[in-house]
Amino acid sequence: MTTLVAFGGLPGTGKTLIAREVAREVNAVYVRIDSIEQASRASGVLHKTIDDAGYRVAYVIAEDNLCPSGGRLAHSS
Repeated sequence: MTTLVAFGGLPGTGKTLIAREVAREVNAVYVRIDSIEQASRASGVLHKTIDDAGYRVAYVIAEDNLCPSGGRLAHSS
């Protein structure tokens, strides 16, 4: 069974540190939304905030890594 874990919270509370360590410990994929947004802005494709697009990209990346045989992650809104 695959699991997607997302951390959220205020800046400087240790989310990145914990996420990286958990991913390393369990040999998991680590995806950071900030990196996706920064790459999008740096490419010149986006000139302003990308709203939830970064999260959508991260979701697709996670889905590709967690369900490599073409499966889908369960989505709850």
